[in-house]
Amino acid sequence: MITFVAQISSYKKDQGTMFFYGKSNWRHSSLILCTLFTLSACGGGGSGGGGTDGGGSSGGIKNISYQELPFSLNADENSSVQLTLNTSGAGANNLAYDWEVTFNGEALPFQGQNTDTITFTAPEVDGPDSVSVSYELDLKDGTLLGPTSGSTRVYIVDLNAPEPEKAHQLGKTTDLPVVDALDLATELTGGTWVLTAYSSMETLIEEQAVMYELSSQTIAYLDSKTSYAQCGLEYSEAFEDFDLSADCATDLSIKYYQAEDEFRQEASCGPDVVLAQNFKKLNDARVESFGQLSLSFDSYSAQDNAPISCGEVINVGASGTLIEPTSNTPTDYLYEFGMLYLYSEYQSLPTILHFSLDDFPQRSFYSFSSVIAANEVTLYSSQLPALSGIEEGESGTLIFSELEQNSLEAEFRVDKTDSNGAEEEITGTFSLSFE
Repeated sequence: MITFVAQISSYKKDQGTMFFYGKSNWRHSSLILCTLFTLSACGGGGSGGGGTDGGGSSGGIKNISYQELPFSLNADENSSVQLTLNTSGAGANNLAYDWEVTFNGEALPFQGQNTDTITFTAPEVDGPDSVSVSYELDLKDGTLLGPTSGSTRVYIVDLNAPEPEKAHQLGKTTDLPVVDALDLATELTGGTWVLTAYSSMETLIEEQAVMYELSSQTIAYLDSKTSYAQCGLEYSEAFEDFDLSADCATDLSIKYYQAEDEFRQEASCGPDVVLAQNFKKLNDARVESFGQLSLSFDSYSAQDNAPISCGEVINVGASGTLIEPTSNTPTDYLYEFGMLYLYSEYQSLPTILHFSLDDFPQRSFYSFSSVIAANEVTLYSSQLPALSGIEEGESGTLIFSELEQNSLEAEFRVDKTDSNGAEEEITGTFSLSFE
């Protein structure tokens, strides 16, 4: 049974303890943080005589404490989930509890109605899904002063879901036919292309080999038969300079691949691909918008459906075998994270929204916390100087309703403290498409 109050709970099927740079890898746990609330109970029974510190319905003010449920949490399908408010204090036994648990719009059976603790079985799911839980508090005889309701969402993990493709290896291989040289005819220039790039590098950490792989996907425009420009950048790059960043001690080889409306350059050190660029035509014309971004603030004007002029998705993977420090045994590991850049505007001036996400894109839900900095959202805008560049977020969430290789759609919320010390809640939605 999993009890959620303020604890660490597994959100993935247990895969054992993993290590990275000699530290325990916490990718497979989420930290659930709770807030302690205090209620005041004003007794309404009897003749309204003098106050008392005891229970019952006599007059007077009694303090009741309880722990708020976390904003969200994760549980494996078919596991037992327990949620508790841990109420305590004088008069707590006079509280009335009204819980509601729903799954896909229908009531989900649970135990513990009218108590401070409920238990239910996480439903079996086919893909990402969630259970909604809410509660209301009341006093059996009297009035409560303070927060008397709350809710949470339990995200259910599909244990039978197929292992996701390794996003950091996107673009490493290709099915395109090999050619002796690229033939970039005039009719190919001037259009809009999806650029998928891959690179790898091996390095040593404490005298042990670690392989880093990076894959990125963005938009490029072919300026001519000899150069291209990535969206969001003001300069062009020559195709002939492709191999300049390929670092091989020996045996550097370059291959070219091409089919209709798609071509690729690939650099290898011996048999291993270390650098690749794949261009696939998206449109014959120059496309200037690839989605929309909406932003809302506590203290600033909202903006709806601003065009996204450029987007970039970056995935990084680090893999290898390291010596676990306590047992001195070799441990295989894979650490993955991703970054998402959205280039848009706010009040007609350039604005960038940047997400850094642990385990991206393997989950549809991510939380932001000042305690764990694995996930961050940062806004860059000259129109919002007090918020621009602030990486730390007090709390928040990012929820994807669509999470495909070429199509993303999500909503997010984050609380930040700006450079003036003021608290600000930022909410928004975005869509990004490379199709």
